[in-house]
Amino acid sequence: MLIKNIRFSILVALFLVVIFTWGVSAQNKTPFFNKRAGGGMVIADQTQTTGNYWFVDSGSATGADGAGYGQNPDAPCLTIDYAFGLADESNGDVIVAMPGHAENISTASQIDIDKAGIRIIGIGVGRTRPKLTWTGANGYIEVNAANCSMENIVLDLSTTGIAATGVSMFTNGTDFLFKNMEVILYEKASGSGAATAAINAWSGGTRTQIEGCSFIGDIDSESGVTSVIAIAGNALDDIYIVDSRIIAYSSSPLINGSGSAVTNFVIDSAMLRQGSTLSTDLGIDMTSANGVMMNTVLSTPSGQTLFNTTGLASVIH
Repeated sequence: MLIKNIRFSILVALFLVVIFTWGVSAQNKTPFFNKRAGGGMVIADQTQTTGNYWFVDSGSATGADGAGYGQNPDAPCLTIDYAFGLADESNGDVIVAMPGHAENISTASQIDIDKAGIRIIGIGVGRTRPKLTWTGANGYIEVNAANCSMENIVLDLSTTGIAATGVSMFTNGTDFLFKNMEVILYEKASGSGAATAAINAWSGGTRTQIEGCSFIGDIDSESGVTSVIAIAGNALDDIYIVDSRIIAYSSSPLINGSGSAVTNFVIDSAMLRQGSTLSTDLGIDMTSANGVMMNTVLSTPSGQTLFNTTGLASVIH
């Protein structure tokens, strides 16, 4: 009988410990516990990050840009920039934009990536991915901190009359990863589009990597695009464009590095298609760069020069 009572006491004690632990974890979020699900706990994969997750969903009826929001997908922030303000610098924090999340970009630095080491990741496939739509000519995303990324988000710069830039790289914006992104430069179905550039390295961008991205315009109609990726005039190092495609009708080269002392410039496994007949060298202009171009396909109208890549060891397959 004594043994049975001891066993029962041990079971009760264990039960109380479990209840206490569950209650504490439900109130105090740590990187290990992100959401209560069906009365239990979801454990984060610490091999991905030991930082905090911040959730964003513009369509949430239970979310807000305010104190106490963002750490649970059932009570998310409503905008990426607000969530970015909550994240800790160089802590491995991740901002998760939920499927269907939508924002309008109309002002300068509306999303200001000014803290180092933070990832912005969209969840979804195709048009269920988060989408940012440009509605003002002064709107752009500012990158002015190191070791950050944007992944799996759609940027729509095709609004008629909005001659805007998508992402602007500033001095401190080094080691930036732009991955699995789609940038709409021109919407053929509606005949709209006036984007100036998708990515503009104004004063920074060293070690930028563009991986698995699509920059989609129209090769039949001039849409106001100047260059898709503009790094002209800046002395940058280690620029990588990998597994990406660029289709547009632009007045300057699709990738414009004219006059830029870019070292270790790499274009690998890319497809570029230019529709304009306005001038020569409309595919790639890297007149002052050194590096390599390989496994890349370029297409321009008949009679146009595909590229000017003085300094690049060009291998096109």
